[in-house]
Amino acid sequence: IDDVDRRAVYLPAGLGHAILSLEDRSTVMYLCSLEYSPHLDRDIHPLDPDLAIDWPTHGRDGTPLTYQLSDKDAAAPAFADWNR
Repeated sequence: IDDVDRRAVYLPAGLGHAILSLEDRSTVMYLCSLEYSPHLDRDIHPLDPDLAIDWPTHGRDGTPLTYQLSDKDAAAPAFADWNR
């Protein structure tokens, strides 16, 4: 997904996902199949090394990225602790 082609991505219900914006003031829009129900959320800390996600470390202009997590994401448990 980028700011050029603006294509959509289909994610089936229940699939874990995360979004990383590489530009300030980005807007992400998504359509859900059901009304949002917070009790159905299953959060995992997005930067947990056990997930082995190869997050970018530099922006498009080559400057190092500093991640800013939402309070909800920052408080999410590690993958290893999720199902305890």
